[in-house]
Amino acid sequence: MKMSSAILVAVLLTLAAPPAGAQQWNETQREVMTAMEQCWDAWQQAVQAKQFGTWADRCLASAEVRFWWTEWSSPNTTRELERGMSRGLFTWGLTRWDWSALRPLAITIDGDMALVFVSSHWQREDTKGTVSFLENRRFEVWKRIQGQWKQLGGMAAPVGGGS
Repeated sequence: MKMSSAILVAVLLTLAAPPAGAQQWNETQREVMTAMEQCWDAWQQAVQAKQFGTWADRCLASAEVRFWWTEWSSPNTTRELERGMSRGLFTWGLTRWDWSALRPLAITIDGDMALVFVSSHWQREDTKGTVSFLENRRFEVWKRIQGQWKQLGGMAAPVGGGS
């Protein structure tokens, strides 16, 4: 029991530790990050326009992509995301919702699969002009299909509190 607890603590500390120094990413890792940033830009624009098609048209994602904000009971399908966005669910009463920083912590490439761990920072502004910040940890899965990196899914968890 003590050995498994020690291993668990070591794994958690490794995952929680910030990367040492500046990361050097290879060409394939940079390709994945570029595709990821493109999707994040498209999501930001889609939320503000309340038009899911903006994201769907600009993000290279699998037709079966799923996302899970860990405060939700289960991952969302694209159909659920589209329905929620059309009702303004992802704006949370905000007039602006921008990602301001995306810091990759680890990018594992295995053939045509990529596992991406990132720390992200979002800036939000409500209807009263109050600006707030949200930090979360994300894990995304990508696959190279016909030469293009496509998003298969991901999850995000807030750091230090909820949405």
